[in-house]
Amino acid sequence: MNASLSTFRTTRPEAILSVSAILALTGRILMAAPFLISGLSKLLNYANVGVAMSTAGIPSALLPPAIAFEVFGACALIIGWRTRTVAGLLACFCAFAALFLHHDLSEQGQMLMFLKDFAIAGGLLVVVASPPTIASHETQTTATLELKTRLLWRRD
Repeated sequence: MNASLSTFRTTRPEAILSVSAILALTGRILMAAPFLISGLSKLLNYANVGVAMSTAGIPSALLPPAIAFEVFGACALIIGWRTRTVAGLLACFCAFAALFLHHDLSEQGQMLMFLKDFAIAGGLLVVVASPPTIASHETQTTATLELKTRLLWRRD
């Protein structure tokens, strides 16, 4: 089994690369899903969420930017646009949400939400530390720019 796996890896690097790209895309989708669902849920329950924010001491005027940030941040993460920057901002968003919204750690539900927010932030920090993959907008844009640069400076 080990011999065939190592042979596969040495003779088919593009297959490993494509599996890696698919896994990275799947991971970005899974990390973005809670933000997308949460943002859309806030939009559909706008009045109730505004009251809940005010009760937590957060101005309800921050609700529209929070919704926009969650929805557009999730979409950017999925397509791989400015992945590292977006992942870093979403990680900060998770940390602030954990600290300001889930501070009653004596309640089990709040403790789980607190830990979930920090777990998602940790996963997003892994994205920040990782290079872009083939299955991202960043890589496609960089590849196009490199091709244009080569064509521009090509000597015939």
